[in-house]
Amino acid sequence: VKRQETDLRDDVDRIDAIVGRVFVDPDLSASVFAHKPRPGYAELTGHIRSGECQGVALWEASRGSRTAGEWLAFLELCKAHGTLVRIQSHSRTYDPRRRRDWRSLADDGVNAHDESLELSDRVRDGKRDAACNGLPAGPVLFGHRRVYDERGHYRETVEHPEQAEVVRDVYARIARGESLASVGRRYGWRYVRVARLVRNPGYR
Repeated sequence: VKRQETDLRDDVDRIDAIVGRVFVDPDLSASVFAHKPRPGYAELTGHIRSGECQGVALWEASRGSRTAGEWLAFLELCKAHGTLVRIQSHSRTYDPRRRRDWRSLADDGVNAHDESLELSDRVRDGKRDAACNGLPAGPVLFGHRRVYDERGHYRETVEHPEQAEVVRDVYARIARGESLASVGRRYGWRYVRVARLVRNPGYR
């Protein structure tokens, strides 16, 4: 994010524009598969609706959204309020009120959406191949550890000597009726971490 902001500031300087507000959502995906809200994006769209935003500068179109529907809604919002869209990777400023500019930006959004789907397919295929070959796919679950031979080849997944006892204790306490929050306080965890652990099918 810092590098992208630096590139954007340099690009804005080159076109003699002035940076107003900066909106960032570090470590939050704009992918079609993302479920977490993006507060920075919400603030940006609110700023555009206020009528005070003359232009938006993005590192590339996919930084706005990788979901085609959300991106098209963003373009319509900019179009309605006369907000220009600067794409740093294109070295070009677009006016969504112009049909050709709107179409170019819309195509970028569709391409970003398709890239998210393609990446998901590749990840899923990779995990399937790993499973077919008896190899682990994804991060190791808390309470387990992976054993490798002297060449670094995966051998098996076994219980972690300390963490496994924690997992058993968490499940035992929940089974006795103890609340997720109470269990979390015992181990210094947030409520959501306990909830994810007990709901994870990998422990069943």
